[in-house]
Parts: sequence; structure tokens; C-alpha cells
Amino acid sequence: MSHHFARFLGAAISILYIAAPHASVAALQGFHPRSTTANGYGIAAVHDRLTDSSRITASFTGSSKSFGLDSRAWLDLSFSFPGDSVATSPRFVVLTIESWTPARGGWAFAHPRPLEIRSGDSLRLEIPPTGYEKRPVHTFDSGRRELLWFDIDAGDFRRIAGTPELVFTAGSARFRVYKRMGMLREVLRRMTPLERGPQ
Repeated sequence: MSHHFARFLGAAISILYIAAPHASVAALQGFHPRSTTANGYGIAAVHDRLTDSSRITASFTGSSKSFGLDSRAWLDLSFSFPGDSVATSPRFVVLTIESWTPARGGWAFAHPRPLEIRSGDSLRLEIPPTGYEKRPVHTFDSGRRELLWFDIDAGDFRRIAGTPELVFTAGSARFRVYKRMGMLREVLRRMTPLERGPQ
């Protein structure tokens, strides 16, 4: 929701969720341990004691509408930082799109395209992909999975988190965010170092 998806699954086993992330085609292929929340999103915080580093992952519980080869996609945001609390704001936020396409189809993101972020006529950003990964396809798999991710500069993320609504578009996958803007604002809040009084 790749290195970060594997960590996220591990977190699902090892910690209690602040709000359980992800849901949808789990019954089809046994991935996306998601459950619906009242806000339409979930947030998980994981601290790795071995490396003394932490990761915050925020995920929409719903998918995009069906597109292309009857594919669907899920979107999440994440950032990492040293220690167990943010001392310095991270330089970027990782936006990851995970797709699922029925086995009879091809690959939803066979030719990765930039991520377009729009908010009405007031904001338009285009961000090139940072990475792309095709998951291995096994004989009895019911579909194909891909991961496509983008690094959003922290300054740009602050801009988009302050808008009333957003549309994220990557190729034919489209996510309209209106009532769930709270997720972006919560991510922004968690990125911001806590003010500390005199020692």
C-alpha cells in the first residue's frame, strides 16, 4: 500500500492499530488486511526497536473505481523518521498505489505514468514515479498485483493537505478525495515536530 508494504503487513501482526487500515479484495487473494472505519481511512504507527526508527502509514479503506482491464487500486501515504517521535519534519511523503487486476487481464501500470494531483483550478502538481514493482504471478493466483510509488515533497504535501478536495490520477487510476481529506491532515499533523518547552 515493495519494502513498505512488507513492513506494513508485519506491523499488522506485531502492533495494535490506531485504526485498522485497508479492506477489499482480501477474499480474492488474501492480501490487504483492511477493515472499514467510520472515517474511510486507517492509520498505523510502527516503531522498529532494532533500528530505532518509526513509520506512519495512512490508508484509504476504499479502492478506486474499476478501470482499464477491470483493475482496481488502493492508495496509501507513509513517511519514516528516526526514533519514536518526530524531531525534524520528513523531507517527503511516499504515496503508494497498489493495483489488482484479474488473472485474465494484463498489468494495470505496465507503463508507469506521473502522478497528477489537482484541486479545482487552484492547484496542479505532476510527480514522476519513484519506483514500480510487479508482484510474482503464481499458477493459482486470481489476479496480478503491482506497486507504484511517488515521493511527494513535504512542502507540496502541506499545500495539498490544505485544500478542500483533491483528485489523484495515475494512468487510468483515479482517486477523488473529499470527505476523507482528514487523512491527509492527520498525516501532516503527525509529520510536524511537537513543540517542547524549556528543559
